[in-house]
Amino acid sequence: MPARWRLNPLVSIDWRVIDDSCVAFEAVSGETAEFDALHAAAMACFDDGPASLAEVTAALARDLQVPADEVLAALAEEAVQQFLSRGWLERLDSPG
Repeated sequence: MPARWRLNPLVSIDWRVIDDSCVAFEAVSGETAEFDALHAAAMACFDDGPASLAEVTAALARDLQVPADEVLAALAEEAVQQFLSRGWLERLDSPG
């Protein structure tokens, strides 16, 4: 079963669009970070619940109207890894 992640319930993230970039403020840590639109869209994939890399890639492809190819999957994976390293996402344990 592929890995799935969800928003970390212990963080509170507020997003703002400023010109061509997105700024995220995480209230618990006080951390502010700047992201491009792809990263913001990747994070938004978790608003409705847990998602796998394939689901994030498919959602991004639909949103951006581009193919869900290996390049997009790599960009989605990089975004997920960055959010995991910040503690904004958490991996769900696999059953069994």
